[in-house]
Amino acid sequence: MNIKQILSQEGIQWASRMDCPRCKGEKKITASESKGIAKCWKCNTVWTEKGAGAEATWANTLIRALAERCQQHLENSIPAFTWLLEKRSLPEDIGWLLAHDLGAIPKNINAAGLAAEALDNLKAERQSAVDACETEKQALKIEERYCQEEQRLQKFTETLIKLDDKMWTDAVVYIYTDANGNPISLNVRQQKLETGDGEKHCMRIQPKIGQRGLFCPVETAGAEWGGKLPKIIVEGEHNWLSLLRRADDWGAGYELAGFAMGGKNGADRNAAKQLLGSEKPLVIYDNDTLSERTNRQGGWDLVEALSWRFSLNATTTLLKDADDWVNSTTVMPHHLLELAKDAEFVPRPYEAVAEDITNIRCDKMPEFMKAKLITQGEFGELWRARFKNNDELNYRFVHRGCGIRASEANKEIRWFMNKDFRLALLRDWKENTPEKVLDFTRYDLPAREPGERGRNWSLMNRINQKGTRPQDKPVPLSALPAEDRAFIARRHPEIMA
Repeated sequence: MNIKQILSQEGIQWASRMDCPRCKGEKKITASESKGIAKCWKCNTVWTEKGAGAEATWANTLIRALAERCQQHLENSIPAFTWLLEKRSLPEDIGWLLAHDLGAIPKNINAAGLAAEALDNLKAERQSAVDACETEKQALKIEERYCQEEQRLQKFTETLIKLDDKMWTDAVVYIYTDANGNPISLNVRQQKLETGDGEKHCMRIQPKIGQRGLFCPVETAGAEWGGKLPKIIVEGEHNWLSLLRRADDWGAGYELAGFAMGGKNGADRNAAKQLLGSEKPLVIYDNDTLSERTNRQGGWDLVEALSWRFSLNATTTLLKDADDWVNSTTVMPHHLLELAKDAEFVPRPYEAVAEDITNIRCDKMPEFMKAKLITQGEFGELWRARFKNNDELNYRFVHRGCGIRASEANKEIRWFMNKDFRLALLRDWKENTPEKVLDFTRYDLPAREPGERGRNWSLMNRINQKGTRPQDKPVPLSALPAEDRAFIARRHPEIMA
């Protein structure tokens, strides 16, 4: 069967983008008829001509079943429910706790039974895929792939069945999801064994290496923030839960967007990037013991780990972490906005960008990455061939952010270049301050070349961006002489409007 026939058997009508019958995702399936493969980008189901069916769906199905049993038990788990309320100061509202991806291990969770059921389903799926093969070669490849999956499942079962030990009964469960909201791993914490010495008794139930997921992701912030507060990332579940609880106290419209990561070394950066898109988040890192390696708080390790995948803004609180900060002071919305305003911009290191470029196959490169590096002389000749003189020269551009490692990311300059003058208008785009003239150089005024030999050939008259003269201090447009304002308006009346 070809890929069209395989999809048709599941009721999927062929199109450029198709609806997924498994996760109900609209327009989430894409396919290649020449390669004989289709994939749903929401639930990660894959169909191939070498064997239809989902790849490693046992992992998602198994975690989802565990998560459902744990959530069903939370209301009846007095130790877990009491600990969340009294020790962690969360609301006495079972609906709130369940909505924020919390659960508890029931006595009869039967992890071994769930694992055995998953293995039976995987074997049945393998047989169905083999039966659909048209050649022995295809069948052998299918057998090999499913054999590997069975080995993964059996290895994972060794960890999973530990949940059947009574020591984990009534342990609090934190449910981690992928960027699409599907349960992908569990963090189990047996709070009953904690004595107050700081030692935690935890076990991670994670079938896919490197795919820990995100804890309690919220995609959209409330309208009262006015778009000024980006998505927040914190380390640790209770830092995020405390912030969400406090946001509820502020009332409707102050909902926070963001999520918690499961630790510095296990952060699922790919899931975070998928949820963030192009947005630069606010990472509130732990203000804990200084690291000898970085000479910064230990929580900075999370900032470094995440910045390898995406640029971000980083800040911390006066206390150890966000949980302590929220529960020991009266935190209000303006406090969060102040954290965001004062945050340090952390761009992706160039090594990470270089690694991305190296990993891109040449035949998949977008056009802009096929650009050639030419000499300055070559560029000059191309420019002269296009512009014979300065009569047609009239261009503008916006330059946002400057300084080493974008230390002054809030600065924006609008440049205007033509045969009559050069004009630069400076403002703080984050605070939306009025523009000031940073540079205004008229080309109609008398000028002469430097009398002495040297490298300084700057043409300076009205105001110069280098700021080497007393008159070079930026001023509002309205402060320019009337003659200069009229001179600008002849070229760009919209500036003086």
